[in-house]
Formats: sequence, C-alpha cells, structure tokens
Amino acid sequence: MARAGLRIGEVCSLAPGDLRWPSGLVEVRHGKGDVDRVVPLPRIAWLALAGWQERRPPGAHSWICTLAGRPTVPRYWQLALKRWARRAGLPEPEKVTPHTLRHTYASACLAAGLSLAELRDLLGHRSVATTSMYLHVMPVDVQAHVEEAFAPGGDLAEALRRLPELAMMSPSRRRELAGALLQVARPQALPAEQNGPQGRDRPSRRPLALPEP
Repeated sequence: MARAGLRIGEVCSLAPGDLRWPSGLVEVRHGKGDVDRVVPLPRIAWLALAGWQERRPPGAHSWICTLAGRPTVPRYWQLALKRWARRAGLPEPEKVTPHTLRHTYASACLAAGLSLAELRDLLGHRSVATTSMYLHVMPVDVQAHVEEAFAPGGDLAEALRRLPELAMMSPSRRRELAGALLQVARPQALPAEQNGPQGRDRPSRRPLALPEP
C-alpha cells in the first residue's frame, strides 16, 4: 500500500495473475467505483513480493493470504498494522491504518513531482478534486523555516535548502512550493515612519533562488 497506493480492499482482492512480473505492473480489478487501473511498482516493492512468493502457500487463490492459504479481509490488516505500530513505538499507534500507507504513497508521489492528474490515475480517483486533498502534504517544518527565512537577515533559499524533503522534489515542484510560500508568508511592510517619506530605507527584497537538486 505504501509503495503502490492501493486501497486495503484492493490488496485483499489481488490474484496471482494480477501481478505482471515482466513489466513491473500490478493490475487492479474492480477498484472503488468498479474502476480498473494499472499501477507501476518500484523495484523495492517487487523485491518484497518476490520474498513473499517464496513463502506463499502454493495454490492459494488470493495473492495476499495467510500461511494456511486462506484469503484475508481488511479488518485483519487494520488490526495487524496497529499491533506493528505499537511494537515499533510509534506515537498514537491506534491512528495507524491501511489508509495511512496509501496517504504515504500519495505524499511521496507529490514530493517527487507527479501532477495531480497522474496521481489521480494511480490512486483510482474519478476526479482530481478528490486527489487535491493531498496538496496539503507540504514539508512539516515549512512554517518554522518560513518564519526564519523572513526574519531580519533571513534567507528563504537557505531555509528551503535545509528542508530534507526538498531533495526529493522536481524543479517544477520546488517552484510551486516557493510560490505558495511567498503567497502565504510575505513579510509585512515596515511602518512608514521607519521607511522615510519615499521609503528610501526600506530593505531590498533579494530575488528567490532555489537550490539545485
């Protein structure tokens, strides 16, 4: 789910024939709204699937099954994820759900520069409006970095450079992020009495220069 963006019900419904090993694709049949789609999987996911194939009971009709060969249901994985989250010491493990993994996938795709239309197709949404809910997944420390960047003597480009997520973004995605930041965090103008009659002492705005990947 974290590597393909599938819904938990779609994972439970996968059959062995839905995995296209030579092409690296997974076919999702009868997804939400009875929509079929084909999703590419990264190499790391295929390596995990290959490991499962060696342990998977032969003859099982479902690709994801128990070691006894029985199919699983969404509730099985909901409980398993919460149990694994507690073992890993994650904060608020009760909030970790299969959809959390799907959300992780969407966030990574946006950070990598995929468009909403591309992400819509991968997630199986009918409308881009549904996909746009993931637009809020900006780096978690953006607000703090913006405050620092627009403080006296601050440097927006330097602040952005220290965002670890920035290295994952395409140039177009970085420009989009920079534009959004400038819209919501413009520095307030100094009072007129400090700027002088013609604003001669107003500090100049340095042009934004985003770091190269």
